[in-house]
Amino acid sequence: MENLPAVSLIACGGEHSLALTASGKVLGWGSNSKLQLSHLDDFANSHSPMLTTFQPIQLLFYNQVEAISAGDEFSIFLTRNSCNIN
Repeated sequence: MENLPAVSLIACGGEHSLALTASGKVLGWGSNSKLQLSHLDDFANSHSPMLTTFQPIQLLFYNQVEAISAGDEFSIFLTRNSCNIN
């Protein structure tokens, strides 16, 4: 990925890493063997599963992320609620 945006936080898991951009987007790279970079609908296609990516890919296209964390085989994202409650 060329021209990476400004990064405000990096989290490192066992075999994957995450970056939180200043604008609240999450980028991830490394192992996806336990779907730590994705969920089943995105990358677990049984015909061509994404097991590893060495290029940062954007995760969570619909939420403003406030914080990230990565464990051995999992990732955690804290997001801002985008609902307006009156």
